[in-house]
Amino acid sequence: MATPAQQAFRLTGADGRPLSGDVKSAAGNRPAVVICRGRETCKDWGGLPYLGDRLARAGFAAVSFTYSGSGIRADVRDLEVLLGALSSGSLGLRPTAYGLMGHGLGGGLAVLGAAQDERVGGLVTWATVARLDRVMPYGLEARSETTLDFVRRAGRVRAPWLIVHGAADEFVPVGDAHEFRRAARHAELLVVADTGHTFGARHPWAGSTPSLDRVVQATLDWFARHLT
Repeated sequence: MATPAQQAFRLTGADGRPLSGDVKSAAGNRPAVVICRGRETCKDWGGLPYLGDRLARAGFAAVSFTYSGSGIRADVRDLEVLLGALSSGSLGLRPTAYGLMGHGLGGGLAVLGAAQDERVGGLVTWATVARLDRVMPYGLEARSETTLDFVRRAGRVRAPWLIVHGAADEFVPVGDAHEFRRAARHAELLVVADTGHTFGARHPWAGSTPSLDRVVQATLDWFARHLT
């Protein structure tokens, strides 16, 4: 396999502001996985670049981006813009299949995207909150969107979905993962013992952990199984 390269891109987001990111991929058309970060982190936080590297080396195009908007609903529109750019080939490849992966609040964004876009052929969420009003400890400002219920959208997801959660998650209770599993039609649940919200990853990046490696491998296996 060719060594993956990284290429930056810049689009106009749904609100007219810049939507920027990068694609890590070897040459040629291949399945693309869009990585949706939590709003409380940057796209290069902790283990997310590590996941992108692993995806690219496994034969996927790994797409990371920074939101242009402010708030989950604006971010979903950014995701629509990004998927449209991928479909048109304007990011340098035409994906043979589409996957979404999200961590934390980014997992909620990925759920919303998969629920409304039939192009999505595989979904993986890590440590995702079921209802946005449960993340007030993050310090988010109270506003109307904090009542957003991701579980209600979970039943609309048609893509095969892997739900991953740390049993000792200190921010999002593992019960949220079980709620998603009950609501979703095509989902499997992986609860990782003795690990928290980031599966041991830290920022600045200090190397992987056994828990993170297990989660990354499960993610690679899921997309390899469902994106063709």
